[in-house]
Amino acid sequence: MDNKALTTQEVADMLKIAKNTVYELVKRGELNSYKIGKKLRYSIEDVENYIEQSKTIKPLNNTSQYRSDENKTFNSSSTDNSFVICGQDLMLDILSNYIERHEKGVRALRSYIGSYDSLIQLYHGKVNVATCHMWDGDSGQYNVPFVRRLLPGIPAVIIHLTYRMQGFYVAKGNPKNILTWSDLKRPDITMINREKGAGSRVLLDENLRLLGIRGSSINGYNREAESHLIL
Repeated sequence: MDNKALTTQEVADMLKIAKNTVYELVKRGELNSYKIGKKLRYSIEDVENYIEQSKTIKPLNNTSQYRSDENKTFNSSSTDNSFVICGQDLMLDILSNYIERHEKGVRALRSYIGSYDSLIQLYHGKVNVATCHMWDGDSGQYNVPFVRRLLPGIPAVIIHLTYRMQGFYVAKGNPKNILTWSDLKRPDITMINREKGAGSRVLLDENLRLLGIRGSSINGYNREAESHLIL
């Protein structure tokens, strides 16, 4: 494990959030840190633990906590003024924080699950907002085809929030020269996958389908991680 001390800016870059948001997470006790002189520093373990602990639905003020498991039913129409935002996009933490600060009496709750499951939760009326980034290989479109399939008869508004780059994480210098999806089937390549329902997993599976490649033929395909940072 790399024991390098991370700066606040490096953590912000890793989590794709603002530097001030990192300070806010530390202030709320959600992200561990330590000081070297007057500077805050973080370990890789600090960041990974934050991601793992965040995979629950909870209000940012920590007055109560909700786990996203089969034993708990979430209902966005409940009378306790809870506003549930579903998805793994880290910018949603900023949105939750904004709602907590500017909408009096509203509790912003977060559910950290993948794109596919987020839409399922929206269909069942258990969340108010579901974010997704899923590519459909037949149409070449993101999100819209999945919303139509998974939300039949449910009125929905789709808001395009941001673009982001998708690609392969490879060793420095890309020594195995991994350039295309078809390279993954080479016997000298071993990969690690995202969990089913994650946008990155859907992107991979759709491209493999179009190429006629079975996931089971790829080394490491069944090894899953629930975050880009946990390998």
